[in-house]
Amino acid sequence: MESRKNGFTLIELLVVVAIIAVLVSILLPALSRARESARQIVCAAHERQLLSGILYYAQENGDKIAHYALPQEWPVHAGTNYNHWNKYILPYINETEQQYLDGQGGLLKGCPSDNKYGWNGWVQHFDVSYSYSNAFRKPYINSFSDLFVPIAMIADPTKTPIFCDGKFSPVYTHMPGITRFDFRHNGGANVSFADGHVNYLIANKILDLPWNTFADISE
Repeated sequence: MESRKNGFTLIELLVVVAIIAVLVSILLPALSRARESARQIVCAAHERQLLSGILYYAQENGDKIAHYALPQEWPVHAGTNYNHWNKYILPYINETEQQYLDGQGGLLKGCPSDNKYGWNGWVQHFDVSYSYSNAFRKPYINSFSDLFVPIAMIADPTKTPIFCDGKFSPVYTHMPGITRFDFRHNGGANVSFADGHVNYLIANKILDLPWNTFADISE
C-alpha cells in the first residue's frame, strides 16, 4: 500500500482558508470596536479638560456659564464680531489661537476619531471636535450680562449638557432632519455636563437631553 504523500490536498487548503476567513470576519469588527473604545476614552479625557476650562471661566465671572458666542461689542448690530466658546476658553486650557492658526491642534481638536480640521477663530464646520449646547445661546437682547447663564438657575446640572462630540455648533434637536451631533464613538458620543462630569451615551440618550433653549435647562 502506497503511503500518502506529505502535504495538504487542495480541499484541505480550501477548508483552512475558509476557516481563517470566518475568524477574520468575526475578529475584525470586534477589534475595530475595541480601537474606537480606546479613542473614545482619550476623547473623554480631553473633554474633561475643556469642561474644566469652561467652569474656570464661570468661576471668574460670577459662577455664570457664558453664551455660546460672546459679542465683542454691545449693543449687537449687523457688523458685530463674536468670540465663540472655543476661543474665549483658550486661556483657561493653556492654549493660544496662534497654536491653531499654525496647525498644531490641541484640546479643541481633541477627538482622535474626528478627521475634520480647520480654524478660523470660531466654531464652524471642520474647526473643532466639539459642539456647544443651544441652551446656552440666549437671545441678544437687553444687556450683555443677560447672555451669561447662572449655574444656580440650572435646574439639574447633573443632567444639563454644555457640549458634546459634534460637527457644528450650537447643537439642538428641535428642528426635524437636522443634527449637529457626531455619534462617532460606536454609535454614541461623549457629553460634558454642567456639574463637571463627562459621560459616554448612546445616540437616543443624547437626543433626550435638554439642548434646545435656556427654558429647557431652567425649568
